[in-house]
Amino acid sequence: SRIAIEDMVKYISPEVLEYADVKTIQFGNRGSGSYTIDEFRELSLLIDETLKTSDGVVVTTGTDTMEEFAYWFDLTVQNQKPVVLTGAMRPWGNANGDVTIGGDGPINLLNAIKLAASQNTYCYGTVLMLNDEIHAAREVTKTNTYRTDTFQSGEYGILGYIDGDNINVERAPARVKACNTEAWATPFDL
Repeated sequence: SRIAIEDMVKYISPEVLEYADVKTIQFGNRGSGSYTIDEFRELSLLIDETLKTSDGVVVTTGTDTMEEFAYWFDLTVQNQKPVVLTGAMRPWGNANGDVTIGGDGPINLLNAIKLAASQNTYCYGTVLMLNDEIHAAREVTKTNTYRTDTFQSGEYGILGYIDGDNINVERAPARVKACNTEAWATPFDL
């Protein structure tokens, strides 16, 4: 669905205000597969600019290219603050404000904001937050077109999970070891 991010955040209010002071930026509003490399670059630069004054960034996107978006941001965003991608496997609803029964978008967005605000993924690079699970951008892949548990993280599994207010981070990507050093950043400085 193509619902404005401001409307999505309004839908999860006032609950979201318990976790963060949220500001929205509407970068685009179309299918995730229709973005160009120039737009990927522009969004990476916008994320880095936003992180100069924000504690974290949540990016919503369609799941068709979510793992590619996440990997791109993991390679290009130079700030160590949390960058969390989320989306929905089931439609949120439509532009008229109708909500889909069983839609996972609202809880995924709320959990992504909780995760970014918690700072629990500081220096992790970009992560995905879907289906209550936290995945490292460099390890995650989409395995099914329809299932809410479609994102999987290979041999070592998820980084952690969210159950209500409990954010459980069980492991970290290797780049955390270089936190607060020049070695943390990737060589893809845009």
